[in-house]
Amino acid sequence: MSKKFKNVLSIAGVLLIIVGIFMPTSCGNMGITELVGRIKIIQPHLITESDKEEVRTAEEKITNPKTANDYFLKGYIAQMDENYEKALEHYQKVIELKPTFVEAYFNMGYAYTLTLKFDEAIQSFQKVIELNPEFEEAYFNMGYAYALSEKNDEAMQSFLKVIELNPDRTDAYYYMGNIYSNQDKNDEAIECYQKTIEIKPDFADAYYNMGLTLGKKKKYDEAIQSFQKVIELNPNHISAYYNMGLAYGILGKFDEMIQSCQKAIELNPNDKMAYINMGLIYNDIRKYNDAIQFFQKAIDLDPDFAFSYHCLWYSYTMLYDYAKADEYIQKARELKEKNN
Repeated sequence: MSKKFKNVLSIAGVLLIIVGIFMPTSCGNMGITELVGRIKIIQPHLITESDKEEVRTAEEKITNPKTANDYFLKGYIAQMDENYEKALEHYQKVIELKPTFVEAYFNMGYAYTLTLKFDEAIQSFQKVIELNPEFEEAYFNMGYAYALSEKNDEAMQSFLKVIELNPDRTDAYYYMGNIYSNQDKNDEAIECYQKTIEIKPDFADAYYNMGLTLGKKKKYDEAIQSFQKVIELNPNHISAYYNMGLAYGILGKFDEMIQSCQKAIELNPNDKMAYINMGLIYNDIRKYNDAIQFFQKAIDLDPDFAFSYHCLWYSYTMLYDYAKADEYIQKARELKEKNN
């Protein structure tokens, strides 16, 4: 049985959320200058459809843009429509007309990040900070861009600055924990996750990543407790069941492992790895015929996954069915050569 915990701690993969873009608040019949003047940082998913329509109505009235505010509003609309290249064009025009327009630099950094132009994003956020050294969100998003660029030291410095400005900023502690864990600085990572949970006790992903990190430290009982807390907060968290099952298996608690993996399969019946792990459990407890059924199901889902055939080779070998074992090990080798 594989004793490696599923690693989902990659900064690029864990679902790091960029903190909002500058958005006009409810605009009604106000003028463009007043509209753009009344902006704030918000999470994009909090923007209501009515807000979008009001801003869009105001933007449509700008038939001949001339001012920095005109171009900013057009850039904002393009950004909301996920037309980032067009948004960047408008924001560049804003800066030409008004080089101290902080919000334009910030939104440019956001757009550059989403188009994977991390160096440009960092430069934009640095400009924001040059103009406003107390701008918390600029440090946060700059840290995110640094992390995606794998510049971990710079990312940590940015997140530390966020915490200096706002000691209760849970997501900064959380992402610092992710960086530490990826560097195998597990004690530091756990400390960051614990701080996250102290401030926000319902932060399920912090419990989850702490469980993974505890697993790397071979503290499996504590890891299980973390995964149980994840499931308490989010009963449909497939990976929590999966990794909790692995921890139970390492401790030799196979009944609990089977229950956890069965729940993972119930939540996602198309996950081949859940079936493979069930098969590995049954191999470990020498129920090879049961194991074969799960490996076959994994093959049904992904006929080109070599490891499934390798697992079947082992099961049939332990059943002394060498002809079948040879058939499957040959298939595993063919697929490995094909995939390489």
